[in-house]
Amino acid sequence: MGPKVDQCCCGCPLKTGTIFIAFYHIVISSVVLVVAPILLYNKYTSTEKPRNSTEVNKKQGKEEDKKQKHHEFLDDGIKGVYILVISVFALNMIINILLIIGAKKEKPLFINVWIVVNSVFLMTAIVVFVMNLFMAFLDDEPPLKSIGASALCIVTTSYFIIVVNSFHHKLDHRQVAPRAPPIVFVIDPPPEPDPPPPPYTEDFELLPPPFHAAVELHPPPS
Repeated sequence: MGPKVDQCCCGCPLKTGTIFIAFYHIVISSVVLVVAPILLYNKYTSTEKPRNSTEVNKKQGKEEDKKQKHHEFLDDGIKGVYILVISVFALNMIINILLIIGAKKEKPLFINVWIVVNSVFLMTAIVVFVMNLFMAFLDDEPPLKSIGASALCIVTTSYFIIVVNSFHHKLDHRQVAPRAPPIVFVIDPPPEPDPPPPPYTEDFELLPPPFHAAVELHPPPS
C-alpha cells in the first residue's frame, strides 16, 4: 500500500535507487559511529580542576555540591543519549546491509525489514518535529535548526521509503505473477500393423457353394 514510483529521483531503476539509498545510510551511520564515541570519550576523560575546600565556606560548599550532583545527573543523561545514538546507527547500518543483499539477490523479506525499521524511524522523527513546533510556541527563541533538521529528515525518509516500497512491491508482483503453462508435446503411438490375411482354406469356406463346385472340377495346379 501507499504511493508508488516507477523510478528513482535521477531516472535510475528502482533496484539501483534502492542500493544507492542503502549506501547513503551506511555512509551517514559510519560517520556517526566514528564521531560519537570520540566525543563521548573526550567529554568523560577531560580532567577538571579540583575544588579547594579551604577557600570556601560551608554554605558555598553545599551549593557547589548541589550543582555538582545536578551536573552529574545531566552527564548521565547525555551519556545515555550518546549510547542510544550509537546503538540506533549501528542497527541502521546492519539494516542497510540487509537492504543491499535483498536488492541484489531480490529477497523481499530483507527489503521488508528495512521498510518496517525505517517506518519506526519516520514516526519518531514526526514526534520530534511536533515537539519542536510545540516548544517554538512556548519559547521566545524557537529551535529553528532542530525544526528544519526534523522536517528534512521526514521528507527524505518518506521519499526513501516510497522508493524501496515500490521496489519491494515490484518483486512481490513478479513472484506471485501466474506463470505460463509448460508446453507438453504429445507423441501419438505408432499405428497397429494390419492383421495378416486369413489362410486360403478359411477364404474357401467363406465362398458361396457354386464356387466350391468350380474348384472341385478345376482344382488348382499342384
